[in-house]
Amino acid sequence: MIVSIKKIFLPRKNNLIVEGAGGILVSLNKKHLMADLIKHLDIPVILVSLTKLGCINHTLLSLEALRARNIPVLGVVMNGTKNIENSRAIEYYGRVPVLAEFPYSCQISTALLKNLELSEKLRKTLNVNYRIPVK
Repeated sequence: MIVSIKKIFLPRKNNLIVEGAGGILVSLNKKHLMADLIKHLDIPVILVSLTKLGCINHTLLSLEALRARNIPVLGVVMNGTKNIENSRAIEYYGRVPVLAEFPYSCQISTALLKNLELSEKLRKTLNVNYRIPVK
């Protein structure tokens, strides 16, 4: 049985960050992709991109898929070994800001997240678009 994405809703829109899993074109069922759910929920996207080989292509294709569906993109967050050339290419060809660059971590913990320094671009994007008070 295919569960309709129309039965999925957000409890509230303000101060809420929704995490997708697997990618924009990952299937949720035999009828819907993650992009369909994002469109249904009417939420903008901050795309997270790993900095490994192929990240420029992968990120640009994901941006294209989002834009083809008229899903607003707030920016990209790079995750992994910092590579300024990859970030510049994504900003230039993707016509989107790179909001932050975070090192890859195998183990995520509350302490790690609390000590993570947010870039000014990401902080401003979260404050403006979600009205999330970010320190």
